[in-house]
Formats: sequence, structure tokens, C-alpha cells
Amino acid sequence: MKKVVLVFSLFVFCQMFGQTKYSFDYGLNYEVKSENGKDSTKVFLVNSKQNNYYLYIHDDDNINSEINFSDFEKLVVIGKMKNSIVYKTSDYIANCDDVFQFINPYKYQVKNYKFINLNDTIINDTSYYHYKTVSLKSLRFQKRKGIKTIHYIINKDSNFFTPFLWSSTLYEMFKYKNELPNGYPKMIYMVNADNKLTSTLNLLKITKIERTLTIPEECILTNSKKVHFN
Repeated sequence: MKKVVLVFSLFVFCQMFGQTKYSFDYGLNYEVKSENGKDSTKVFLVNSKQNNYYLYIHDDDNINSEINFSDFEKLVVIGKMKNSIVYKTSDYIANCDDVFQFINPYKYQVKNYKFINLNDTIINDTSYYHYKTVSLKSLRFQKRKGIKTIHYIINKDSNFFTPFLWSSTLYEMFKYKNELPNGYPKMIYMVNADNKLTSTLNLLKITKIERTLTIPEECILTNSKKVHFN
């Protein structure tokens, strides 16, 4: 009996800490406008069928790009990668020093927020789904903490696309009560507690891709005691 338990334990261990590979089938390129007047672009590599993870790429300089990968169920990767690799390679391989366990201590926040589906929004004669996240805390609390309301304008012709969620709190909210329409965001914008616009993400381009991110087995074993909060 002890031998069976030992073998099973080793099997589970290998399953937990074996090589992990993530696939991405779309790239979302957004123009970002913020209240400080600084404009920029953000590129997200996503899997249209799985929204527990995404890869964010930001050009750091002419040589390197900042890589920020989040799997809300398992791990994160934070580091830099040469632009020659980012834009010319279909399979990214993580550096073990950049891999961390993911632990979300804020799951309780799910009860403090909710999604609200709104009436459709019309942009250039095209109808889009519209929903927002709202805090259930008092207005005074929201102002003190700088809590934003996030609005999502969703393309209706992409019902194959699971909702794009860029934070662990939003992901936990989605898991807790899945009431969102499918589709990729045409626009995301945020307003503060005074209903003042603070930032906007406008979709510049959506691209069909075939990319992967590989987390070598030794990375997870080496950094198994490290944690990262998101």
C-alpha cells in the first residue's frame, strides 16, 4: 500500500511541476490614452478559448521588450526579452529567474465588486455590447481608495472569444458569476468616483497568431518557493 501511495505521489508531483506550455491565438494591440496626457500602445497575446492567462508585451527600448505573463491559476513571468526574439520567434522560452508562483490573496474582493450589463453602445453605426465593473463600497470609500469603474465595449461578431480579463480580481469575479457576453474588447475605459474619464484603451488591430510560451520544468522546481501577488 505504501508503494502505491508513493508512486501516485510521484506521479502527481511530476504532473504539477512538469514543463508547461501556453498557446496564444490572437494579438490585441491597443492605443492607450491616460489623464496625464501620455499616449502609448499595449500588446496582449491571448487565447480566445481560455481567459485565465495572457502575455503582455511592452517595448522597453530598441533592444529589449518587457514581458509580463500571468496565469491566474498557477504562475507569473516577469522579465525582459530581446526584440529580435519577441517579434521573430513563435515559441518563447521563459528564463527561470523570471518565473514565480502565483498566489492571489485578494479573492475575498469578489464580494466587493460586480459586473453590470448595460444597454448596447453604438459607435459609427455599429452596435457593441457594453458592461462595467462597479465597486459595492460607499462613494466615500471609492474616492479615498481611488477605485475606478471599468467599462468594456465588446465586439458582437466575436462570440467565440471568451471575455478578456486583465487582473486576478476580474478573473475571480468572472468565475464566481459568469454573466458576461463573449467577444473581444473594442474599447476599455475607466472613470473615477467622480465619473471623470481617467484612461482609455482603443483597439488598433487584432491579429490571428500562433505563438506559445514554454515554462521549462526546472524553472518551476527552482522557484517553487517564490510568490508573486497580483
